[in-house]
Amino acid sequence: MRPLDVLKFLNVLCILALLFVADARATQQPPISIPFKVGKDKFVEFSVDIARYRNYKIDLVLYFKTEQQRAVVKKMVGEPYPICRRLNDCGEISLFEVTVRRGDSLIFRGEKDAYGTYGHGATEYYRNILILPLRPGQYSIKVELKQFGEGLQNADTAIEMSTDPRERDLGE
Repeated sequence: MRPLDVLKFLNVLCILALLFVADARATQQPPISIPFKVGKDKFVEFSVDIARYRNYKIDLVLYFKTEQQRAVVKKMVGEPYPICRRLNDCGEISLFEVTVRRGDSLIFRGEKDAYGTYGHGATEYYRNILILPLRPGQYSIKVELKQFGEGLQNADTAIEMSTDPRERDLGE
């Protein structure tokens, strides 16, 4: 093989590798977590490749690093859902508009009020925005924040999409 042919081959190989990497970043598989700054970012939009027919969650995640931050974030998210309504402690308001598309088809569009604590981890609290059954395919999802409490502007937050890997697939 001539040196010029080797260079052409390597050039084509590099271009193919770049296209593969760019495509892999454009469409992700759950879990997906996208940083979101309340008050600055109006919405989060992403593509996702769904491989299994099951329920998928879209959550607002509020992070903390210290015990002092944990107490502040806990006050923002309130008591656990759904009992927070009875205790009158559902935390700060967070109203979202969620749009889910598969190609040109609109799968879901609606406003969802996320309130109370849905779950927590060692460094985060979760507020569920939406649980939606999705069939295998490629989807585009837009999560727009319509209303929010003042304290959320100072929080370290993200929008997360996930599924429970222990959950069984839904039937056809």
